[in-house]
Amino acid sequence: MLGQSIDGNIGEVGDRWTAIQVADYLESMRYSQWNPDPNRENHWSVRIIKEKANNLGMGQIYRQNQGNAASTSKPSTDPYAIAAYLRLWHNVWESYQAGNTPENMHHFLFDSTGEHPWDPCAPPRFNIVIRSTNREGIDIDGNNIGLIKRTYSGNVSTGQWGCNSYKVNAAGQARVWDKWRDWGSTKAPLEKPDGMKKHNRDSGSPGMLFLGFVDNACIDSEPNDPAASGHESYHKPAIGLAIPKGGPVYKSMI
Repeated sequence: MLGQSIDGNIGEVGDRWTAIQVADYLESMRYSQWNPDPNRENHWSVRIIKEKANNLGMGQIYRQNQGNAASTSKPSTDPYAIAAYLRLWHNVWESYQAGNTPENMHHFLFDSTGEHPWDPCAPPRFNIVIRSTNREGIDIDGNNIGLIKRTYSGNVSTGQWGCNSYKVNAAGQARVWDKWRDWGSTKAPLEKPDGMKKHNRDSGSPGMLFLGFVDNACIDSEPNDPAASGHESYHKPAIGLAIPKGGPVYKSMI
């Protein structure tokens, strides 16, 4: 782990990444068929964040394409849109702290209900967790990194991070996955799991960036592309991101 566990027993707070560092990391990813030019692209994930940035008087916060633009196949979750959201949160907070809150902000940014103006708060810092294991894995710089098992159809995962079944007790409680990855499996509190599509971390808690690798044996096939020849022998990187409550909510009609 890089950072400090939620219960404070492991690591150092000062080692956590800022929201901007996480945004930079997400933007460093490269996709052969998703490299949109934000000045031209009309896909909704690009248009919405551009609209909100313009509403708030910001410049371009969606990642600028690197090389030739491509937008024929968007990932199931756009990491560049998530990075832009973190930048928006950071920028508004910095302006608020300096006494330069964006004009009409309360017309565009809302709390988690979507009904009330957002009360700005600092963006979270993030613990960085790399999946390790005592069982068979892959060696990276002397560390044994565990492999994740996933169900794939062709070259696409049919499951989502953190959505596998929980082992609940008689009261329907379990140790929620992203928390026990952070706290440790025996220290995370028992609670009724909300699923990864809902907030599990309270405002003021650290976020978590989880890094792992999906076992290549889970992959049924690879694209029939000479450039992908042999890639079936590689383990696939898997990235999970837990963002705490407290960030702005925005609405859009496109």
